[in-house]
Amino acid sequence: MVILHVDAHGAATLVGTLCEQAGARGMAARRDARQRRRNRAATVIQAAVRMHRQRRAFVRARQAAVTVQSSWRGRQGRKYAKAIA
Repeated sequence: MVILHVDAHGAATLVGTLCEQAGARGMAARRDARQRRRNRAATVIQAAVRMHRQRRAFVRARQAAVTVQSSWRGRQGRKYAKAIA
């Protein structure tokens, strides 16, 4: 809707069009902000999932190393005990 507004100096402006444009820009800005929030939330979720996977792999690898070390030390201890007996 186009509404002409004449100010005190006689200048005519398109009030309706300006309001419609401002409204459209506002809607676009809100849509963009909502999309940015969703993207940020998705990034946070993805980072948490990746961290969980990496941590789980690290804990498994560490446990495997502890198991190997424990087995080796046990073997060495038994070998030493047999040697001194």
